Amino acid sequence: AVAYDLRNLAQTHLRMGDARKAKFAFDDAIKLEPRPFSLYGRALAHQRLNDADAAERDFAAARKLQPRIDAMVRQQGFDLGAGTDQPPAPGS
Repeated sequence: AVAYDLRNLAQTHLRMGDARKAKFAFDDAIKLEPRPFSLYGRALAHQRLNDADAAERDFAAARKLQPRIDAMVRQQGFDLGAGTDQPPAPGS
């Protein structure tokens, strides 16, 4: 339950534009329970913090755990926005 709450907090920070706080909350959630949505969210936070290498590692880890994560994130209503918020295509 704590990891879920931390993931929700992190997603809120990300949606509010505070990528640094989002990253730290995702870090804590992942330490407790490394779930695909947490890894994916942290990847988006890394992107917003201009850390492309860390973002790609987390996108890859999320996709390894859940190959359909890109579509699932969109279905969950997590607005990826445009530009820097677009995750790279798998294998790119």
